[in-house]
Amino acid sequence: MDKHAPGGGRFGSRGCPRCCCCQWRPGREFRNSCPSDNRQSLPNNDRPRHPDAQFTHNATVADALAVTLHRPIVVTGTDTGVGKTVFTALLTHHLRQQADNVKVMKPFCSGERSDVEILKCAAASHAGLSDINPFFFEKPLAPLVAARNISTKITLKDCLERILEFVQGEGETLIEGAGGLLSPLGESFDLLDLVRELKSQVILVAPNRVGVINQVLLNIRELARAEVNDVCVILMGVKDPDVSAASNAVVIRELSGKSKVFELPWLGEEPVARPSLKKSYGRCEKVLAAIVPHP
Repeated sequence: MDKHAPGGGRFGSRGCPRCCCCQWRPGREFRNSCPSDNRQSLPNNDRPRHPDAQFTHNATVADALAVTLHRPIVVTGTDTGVGKTVFTALLTHHLRQQADNVKVMKPFCSGERSDVEILKCAAASHAGLSDINPFFFEKPLAPLVAARNISTKITLKDCLERILEFVQGEGETLIEGAGGLLSPLGESFDLLDLVRELKSQVILVAPNRVGVINQVLLNIRELARAEVNDVCVILMGVKDPDVSAASNAVVIRELSGKSKVFELPWLGEEPVARPSLKKSYGRCEKVLAAIVPHP
């Protein structure tokens, strides 16, 4: 697909009012070159790459993922506890309506593995918890900090190798992150490094409440700096919505350019537990089909 054509990925693309190949906004500097403007562009990416970033060029992770039906989808959030696991479970259930070979991972988890068990159930997976979640820590800390507390080092290469082991073969692959986009996962890498190495699509989950506009736009800007433009925003309904909930999606659509923004309703306290998953899915099916249409 022409990079200047709208909709460069499954979730669409974002860009300036004249084209969709740059991250231009009124009053902001250029990050990529814009063919409709003759000003010189700034460097494409001023975020340093992790030293392990060449790993997939010399090994087989990218090749292994290339044989899947689609690029992997990475689900991240504006914070911890914003609904990443709820959404990932719902999307997994949605994809399984058309195919049985849906793989879901949460590479990093700390505190407890209840989220991992939810994902395993949603995927009807026979994989072990340690395969779905290869890096688990008992203390509820950022993975880098938790690993250091037990004198363990995890590199980006370690993480990529475990993903490769799990996703071999055809099918959709969903990967849920831990914390937020820049939460430190291991030695000198975060989820954004993983996204770039996997060339994945990104779904950004956020609570539909006051303050979310700033949180979402900051994440989108950081993704754009890393040249990740295939981003979809999910606003999760909250139990007691404030007055901003009626306008947050509209404003984010306006200010984020081409990013697609969807809203899900409040689904209750345990919406994706085994007895509740199908009921919750029924309330969200149309929205999920708009986010990732059935093939």
